Amino acid sequence: MVNGLRGLGTKRGDHVALFSPNVLEFVISYLGILKLGDVAVSLYVRYHRFPQRGYFFPWQCNF
Repeated sequence: MVNGLRGLGTKRGDHVALFSPNVLEFVISYLGILKLGDVAVSLYVRYHRFPQRGYFFPWQCNF
């Protein structure tokens, strides 16, 4: 997870959105994001209007 995020070019302090239910993969991803020094933003899984880009602006997530 950490190497994958580094390969995508995330820098310390970047906001990384997580769109996943509460499963083991969520915990692994969350801890990997924190290990990099990024900010983990958990998104509500049941929110049906997710694909709209405006949903990410309050958390300053990049695409």
